[in-house]
Amino acid sequence: MHGGSAKKPLTSLMKIVILVVKAVREFPMNARPLITADMSIADVMKRFPKTEAAFIKYKLHCVGCAVASIESIEVGAATHGIKDLNQLLDDLNRAAV
Repeated sequence: MHGGSAKKPLTSLMKIVILVVKAVREFPMNARPLITADMSIADVMKRFPKTEAAFIKYKLHCVGCAVASIESIEVGAATHGIKDLNQLLDDLNRAAV
């Protein structure tokens, strides 16, 4: 051997630890979404205040709007001409966590 330069084989425990770490890193993206298209905009902003910036990014200036309490994200997005509902939902869910 050359002064510890040889790699030691991974033990079974080390392999499991690596798999768990990878799963934890990927968990938020694989988890069930917190926010779905059928939720009211007002409910989402109340439960997840950090989503306000994402709504504003998409020109959904819903803060304080009376319609936000009865309008779903899907309907609001369609009304405001948002083409990619899935991207909006992804951004809202990222902001919520």
